[in-house]
Amino acid sequence: RQEIRDFADLAASLKRQQDELTTLKVKQEMQLERKWQKLLDAAEENRRQREEELTSSYEAKLLENDALQTSQSDQISELTQKVEVDEQAIEHLQSVNGLLQ
Repeated sequence: RQEIRDFADLAASLKRQQDELTTLKVKQEMQLERKWQKLLDAAEENRRQREEELTSSYEAKLLENDALQTSQSDQISELTQKVEVDEQAIEHLQSVNGLLQ
């Protein structure tokens, strides 16, 4: 009879240990899952920040390019006006020269 009780106590003890191990395993899996999720979240945040930086840099380059194109267009217009004025001056001088001859 004592052997049966000892065996039953041992079986109950083993069952408790098995339950504790199962609980510990589940807790560790949950901790691991949370750690992975934190890593995934951090990676996503880094990707989002890098995307924002690149977008901002790209937009700044576009604005800079637009400003350069506007400046170049202004310079071309200015030079075109100067050429027209010079052409008019040449025509005037040629007509004055024609009158003097």
